[in-house]
Amino acid sequence: MSVSDLAVRIAARILPFSLRDRYREQWSADLRDAHEAGLRPMSIAFAALAFAVTLDRPRESRRLPTAEQRIRRSRLAIGLALSAALLSLSMFPRITFGGMTGLVVWDYASFFLTELLNAYAVLAPITALILVRGARARWSVTLLAIATTAPLAAALIDSTAGYGDYFSAGSGAFAAAGIVITVACGLLWHPSGRNVRTSLMGGIAVWVIAAAGIGYAAVMCLTAATPAGFGEGNEAMYADWIAAELQFRALLVQVLWSWAIVAALLGVLVIVFGRRMSDRRALALGVAAVAVSLIGASGVFGFIELGMSGTLSPVLLAPLRLIAQVMLVSVTLVAVGGVRLQRRRPDSELAPA
Repeated sequence: MSVSDLAVRIAARILPFSLRDRYREQWSADLRDAHEAGLRPMSIAFAALAFAVTLDRPRESRRLPTAEQRIRRSRLAIGLALSAALLSLSMFPRITFGGMTGLVVWDYASFFLTELLNAYAVLAPITALILVRGARARWSVTLLAIATTAPLAAALIDSTAGYGDYFSAGSGAFAAAGIVITVACGLLWHPSGRNVRTSLMGGIAVWVIAAAGIGYAAVMCLTAATPAGFGEGNEAMYADWIAAELQFRALLVQVLWSWAIVAALLGVLVIVFGRRMSDRRALALGVAAVAVSLIGASGVFGFIELGMSGTLSPVLLAPLRLIAQVMLVSVTLVAVGGVRLQRRRPDSELAPA
């Protein structure tokens, strides 16, 4: 095969598929008869390449999304932004009790899920801002995207003011994020039905989890062994330790009372707002509230672990929070974002033949 033949073949490959055979035959015939016509084969090859490169190719018209597609995209954007905002809020107080447990399956799953959630917290709000349509939805998604920056804002504040375990200066960033999320949800809220039973079950589930967690924490703390002393010559150190222990227990009582009050209010909110929702959405709200309750329980248990190490079961710390975070993100994406695990078939496929 000569160089001119190869150039013609390349030029034909550059052309659109519908034109390739026609021009390949034409250029091959021109090469074959080039000497008889007094032309150089390379001049024909160069002309073929120039034609193939400069040919005007019409672009396919871009299909505009339908009104239904825009609604679905905005709904997905809201689900992504809301789930990311709630996930970021659940990272308070940014204290972890993780570590290798020796169970290879759990250690790998825990590491994978943690990194996946961290990536999701960054990518989900960005994707939501790209997909959202509509003025009110855009405002809500923007507010939710701002709320996802709470962990970063808390870290920046603490790096300046000094870190203080649970109740640091940066904790205010999470409180502000909670207010922003509430405002964003208020912009999107509209009653969609009337439901009593499902909402009531959701509120009761929140109260049961809180009661069980408070009871378990109280029993474990009351039955925790207190050393009789630190040995001869350490009486002053032991007295200081006893004073710190009593101070922590007094603070723990306040934390448990706060947990009870917050759980009671959360259950009431689930019942009040769930009554104005459809059965499916009320169920989703109840599941989300249960996940929030589990995350809160993990936070309180972590506080107890800091003050009384080894008192509670390790499964109630990082594993409980991780499982609840996955539950919270999943139910938000399904109930708010409209995500489905199984693709819906068109009506034409469901119709009988």
